[in-house]
Amino acid sequence: MKNVEINVGKIPAKIGNILKTKDKEDLSCYIPIDTNKDFYLRWGETYKDKMKEVKKILRSPSYISFDKKLKEICLIKDYCTNGNLLYCGLILLKQEKIYIRNLLVFNEERIKERRWKKC
Repeated sequence: MKNVEINVGKIPAKIGNILKTKDKEDLSCYIPIDTNKDFYLRWGETYKDKMKEVKKILRSPSYISFDKKLKEICLIKDYCTNGNLLYCGLILLKQEKIYIRNLLVFNEERIKERRWKKC
């Protein structure tokens, strides 16, 4: 049987410490094939650029939020573009592995919905 997920990288150990993961826990992030196909269809020609952005956020997020009830991790990278502050967010789902669920731009209202820790 073929792999049904793609390994896109690891969350840094300092993020694992914030999430209070076990020392030996695998911090690799995966994209299920179906989600990857959805990303490709949604982004078209910019797919490769968006996947680079996913890897950049995984390597060095600015802020992190973790919802224990939903087992959802949110990593944010902030950018200053033309004097405006933009937040690019990566939504991860923590199950037996860590899966990437979505990549999106957060607006101010969505940022205020959560508690954030500086990375």
